[in-house]
Amino acid sequence: MNRLVLLRHGRTEGTERHLYYGATDLPLLEDGVQDLQLAAARGVYPSPDGFTFVTSGMLRANQTLRAIYGDVPFSVIDDLREVNFGIFEMKSYEDLKTEPVYQDWLAGDWFRNVPPGGESFADSEARLLRGLDELLSRKDNTICVCHGGTILTAMANLFPEEGKDGYAWQPKPGFGYEIDLVNHVYLPIPG
Repeated sequence: MNRLVLLRHGRTEGTERHLYYGATDLPLLEDGVQDLQLAAARGVYPSPDGFTFVTSGMLRANQTLRAIYGDVPFSVIDDLREVNFGIFEMKSYEDLKTEPVYQDWLAGDWFRNVPPGGESFADSEARLLRGLDELLSRKDNTICVCHGGTILTAMANLFPEEGKDGYAWQPKPGFGYEIDLVNHVYLPIPG
């Protein structure tokens, strides 16, 4: 593979309400689909010519692919799905901030702490990096529609020399990065 495009899914109820919703299979909002279609019509996204397609398999990723590129064949890499927040799924910080179990999760080693019924960020990162390895092992140039956490993990590992905080890599919904793997450079897909 010479070129990889990483796109974050479009807007959902979770993005709009600032919810923890990694494992919840939310659909795109109707106006989120329209935003993607308008951006595609403006030529924001790379041409599909010469690319194959991959998603995380989650509904919001599949719907984003369809909104941008139409009814194209794609494969799924399950390891590229977002972190599972367990009992915190579909709740916001405001919903949880006074809950002792939430405060316990945030305390201490937040990267290794496991939310009840979920997975730690450390376990999620290990899974995402397995998914990234699988993605990079493909021969074809690939457009991958996945999640904000997936993209920030991938970019931080592909470009560690930049020393960016992980969240500095997280694109807005519907946007991402076009990466030239041969020359080790990337271009943000604007948002």
